Amino acid sequence: MRVLIATGCTSGLGSIALSQFLSRLISNSQSQSQSQSWLILAGYRSTNPPRLETLNKTVELKWLQLDLANFESVNKFAQQVKQELHTRGLDKVDTLLLNAAVWKAQFEPVQLGEKQYSKEALVNHFGTILSLLSAV
Repeated sequence: MRVLIATGCTSGLGSIALSQFLSRLISNSQSQSQSQSWLILAGYRSTNPPRLETLNKTVELKWLQLDLANFESVNKFAQQVKQELHTRGLDKVDTLLLNAAVWKAQFEPVQLGEKQYSKEALVNHFGTILSLLSAV
């Protein structure tokens, strides 16, 4: 089983990219007798996960809550990824689709300890890097 971790795929271009990836996987699995199965672990920021989950017997999409501006949420996401991999006897992530990003016209500080960082720095860089490092 191959593993994909995706962020920023609940709307916009990320949603389109994930949809295209999924449709290719599904069409390949239908046209080939021995298709590779996939587990897709996708982060979502809202309080309600998207409804789409298991797509067919070779492609499973599982949504995990993730707010890249909140390191507690990032650590929880990484632990859930580790648990999913461990439960299934998997030891690596094969593909990353990292599309999560924010942009604010005005500086929006986020307090971490004694320092303030821009929300863009946390979501677009630090949170993504931390989630990947914590998951391995």
